[in-house]
Amino acid sequence: MERKKISGKLKLSEIAAKLGGRLEGEDAEINGIRPVDSAESGCISFLFDKKLAEAALRGSASAFVIPEGHTFPADRPVIYVKEARAALALAIEIFYPPAVKPAGISERANISPSAKIASSARIEAGATISDDAVIGEGTVVYPNSFIGTGTVVGDNCVIYPNVTVYHGCRLGNGVILHSGCVIGADGFGYYQDKGVSVKIPQVGGVVLGDNVEIGSNSCVDRGALGDTVIGEGTKIDNQVQIGHNTKIGKHCIFVGQTGIAGSCEMGDYVIFGARSGTKDHVKIASKTIIAAQGGVDRDIEEGGIYGGYPIQPKMKWMKNNAALLEISDIRKKVNEISRRLDNDGSETDS
Repeated sequence: MERKKISGKLKLSEIAAKLGGRLEGEDAEINGIRPVDSAESGCISFLFDKKLAEAALRGSASAFVIPEGHTFPADRPVIYVKEARAALALAIEIFYPPAVKPAGISERANISPSAKIASSARIEAGATISDDAVIGEGTVVYPNSFIGTGTVVGDNCVIYPNVTVYHGCRLGNGVILHSGCVIGADGFGYYQDKGVSVKIPQVGGVVLGDNVEIGSNSCVDRGALGDTVIGEGTKIDNQVQIGHNTKIGKHCIFVGQTGIAGSCEMGDYVIFGARSGTKDHVKIASKTIIAAQGGVDRDIEEGGIYGGYPIQPKMKWMKNNAALLEISDIRKKVNEISRRLDNDGSETDS
């Protein structure tokens, strides 16, 4: 979503009220929000870590926002908040509100006569809306994006430039698709016949729940017969692959370069770290965390933290990793013991 910085100034008391915080010190005027290391006079900065206090005081920020309970030897005003990261998100909304653009359809957009587009939607130049597609209220489709035949896009969605949503997909409300992502391409389904890979038609779809966000150059394949489903509130990073017929629960997180094979099932609040993945047809319990580069090769029936390949519970994985780091030393000791035994045996024989 495009945002534009406000041009005016806000008093710290106004900011504190909007953040639900408590102001201590002068009620100065603030014109922006910046990181600690690049803040200028007139800006406010957030401190999540007490270790940054000295650097903050050397900087030029006019005020700080810090969590309640933290001590801070400030020579400048401070707003104390209960949850600093939530306050940061709200502060960004205050200083960088969404840019308001008028609804309407560009004359250079390609719109099928049978498409249904809400009056409050915005379709920009070069976008293509195919036969019988539906675009909901307040949704924005940016230039050169493609919405396939019969696809339904909910309300208040953002489809960034160069996104492709194939035919027969369904997007809930508040979905965000970043540039280059592809929703509904054919699943990777083939069978072997006399040494030749024969394509299995992929006639399912993709269903994205409300408030799903998918990063740049990520792909969600359509199902072979049923749908590939991404649950409400799930967030997918850049360069992630979701295979066909996979069912993902609510509020899951997939970090960059994760690969989920076809026909997997996972519960709610599942997290996959960067460059992790699965084999096909595995089931993963809710509230499971897969550490970066972890490979899920079998079902996970109980939530928890897992890592490595084959996948292991966190503590076992960490112990095994620690042992691997010592293998060269162990090998040297074994070789040394072996040599001693060989020498002792030679002396006995003589």
